Amino acid sequence: MHHPEETMDTRELHERGLKLRKRIFGDEAVEARMRALGDFGAPLQHIINAYAYGDIWSRPGLDNKIRSLVVLGMTAALNRPA
Repeated sequence: MHHPEETMDTRELHERGLKLRKRIFGDEAVEARMRALGDFGAPLQHIINAYAYGDIWSRPGLDNKIRSLVVLGMTAALNRPA
């Protein structure tokens, strides 16, 4: 049974993530991506904004340039031969 008091409120994370995402990619690009799949894609966009940008990319310790370099390095490492 679902208990509303146990539901995590991700609105603040979503708003913080959306703001950061727009700062990185620009308002128009983010809005276009968010509209791309309509209502079907809305839950995924919420997850992207809240968790990827609102939580992970908003953490202190690394600026966005260094964080981007880390992501590039990790992505390159994943393409190595087994």
